[in-house]
Formats: sequence, C-alpha cells, structure tokens
Amino acid sequence: MDKRGIQLKIIRKLMSMSPPKWGASHTEEINLTKGLPKHLRGEKVTIKAIDELYSFGFLLKAKKLVSGMFL
Repeated sequence: MDKRGIQLKIIRKLMSMSPPKWGASHTEEINLTKGLPKHLRGEKVTIKAIDELYSFGFLLKAKKLVSGMFL
C-alpha cells in the first residue's frame, strides 16, 4: 500500500465512525493506524502519510492543557 492509499484509509476510517470524527472531535494518533495492516502500522510510509495529512489540514494537532498552561 502506498502513501496515498494509507491516507485514504485513514480519512475513510474517521468519516465512517459513529459519530464521525470530524470537526470538534479528538482521536489519538495511535488509533488512526489501527485500521491498517499490522506490517504498515509503524513504518516510515505511514508516518509520512499522517504528517502529510497534518500539512494538508485534514488532521489538526490538539493543544494539551497541563496545569493551566497550553503546550
């Protein structure tokens, strides 16, 4: 599976969840890869595909609140 296929699989997974994980919803990055085959979950191509989804604006990093301060 190439990088584009991985990206499509991740986006389809987010849209097919009930309720869809789109907009004001939080999903951990580790859970994005659970729909992929096991041999692709920690590979560089998967990491690059997720990084590209961040750069395209399909995924947004959540700001964490730790003791009153944003990180």
